[in-house]
Formats: sequence, C-alpha cells, structure tokens
Amino acid sequence: MRLNVKRIVVYGLAAAVLIVHTFEQIMEGEFPFHLCNVMAFFLPFVVLFNLVELKTSVYAMSILGGILSLVANEFYFDWQNTFMAYESLITHFLLILIPLLDIYLIKDFRFERKRSWQVPLGMVIMICWAVIGDIIYGAFGIEKNFMYLKVSVEVWGWYLFGFAVYFFLLFHFADKKPYPIDETA
Repeated sequence: MRLNVKRIVVYGLAAAVLIVHTFEQIMEGEFPFHLCNVMAFFLPFVVLFNLVELKTSVYAMSILGGILSLVANEFYFDWQNTFMAYESLITHFLLILIPLLDIYLIKDFRFERKRSWQVPLGMVIMICWAVIGDIIYGAFGIEKNFMYLKVSVEVWGWYLFGFAVYFFLLFHFADKKPYPIDETA
C-alpha cells in the first residue's frame, strides 16, 4: 500500500473540521440542526471512510452551505473577534474546500447525473431535520430559525430559484469526464 500525500491532506482537513466543529458545538451547548453544522459532522465521515454512496449529496450540500454562509452570513454585519467567529469562517471555507480537493486533487469522485436525484432528496431530509429542530427548541420556549426556514414566501422563491441554479450548474458539467477517476488512490 503506497503512501498518498494528497489523501492524507484531505483526511487531515476533514478530521480538523470534525474536531473543531464538535468542540464549538459543545461550547454552544447546541445540537446541530443547521445545514452547515450537519454537513460539518457528516463530511469528515464521508471522506475518512470513503462513503461513495453519500458523497454526491453530502458534497453538494457542503459546498452549497459553505458558499451561502460565506456570501450572506450575518457575522459580517456584527463581527466579533472571537474563536467562534474564526472557527465559523474556517469551517464554512473547509465545507467548500474539502469536496473540491477530493474532486480535483485526489480525483476519485465526480458529480454524475445518474446520482443527481440524491441532492434534492438530501435537501428535503435536511429541511425536515431543521423543522424538527425548530419544534424541539420551540417546545422549550426557545425561538430558533434553523436553516432560516421561517421567512416570507418571496424569500422562499429566491431559495428555490437559487437551489435550482446551483443544481443546474453542479450537474450541467457532470459526466464531461475532465479527468479519469484514479482507481489506485
């Protein structure tokens, strides 16, 4: 068995996300119901154990969550120079970087149209998970808005439009075979 430095780098990043994010969740005393929190939990397992059947949905949702949080996150408007703020930035950046490294550096995965159905299914599951989180916290009188679902109908239209554009772009170039899959890695 040969040493694969590229794979070790990606696995090290994945383990770092899991350790740091788990520490952050414990400090907040909160169970993960936001998309990024769940993906930061699942992504390292998918990468470390090479769970091929989950890669399409987990990678797509990790990239989406990372992009949305880095582009439109509330901490830009109320920045606090704290560990939690830096941890959040790093985690969201790694949610994008780790799948891209696996796709373009290690080259043992690519998005395929035949598996594209997994992404909307994963999003529906995540929305249901967020609703469950809102119900649980609401039962204790704590107002939460997991995955920012409690918004107006107009905003939901933008959510759906944005997801459709992302989904199209993600799978439009799928199966174009930009590189051969490295079966020896």
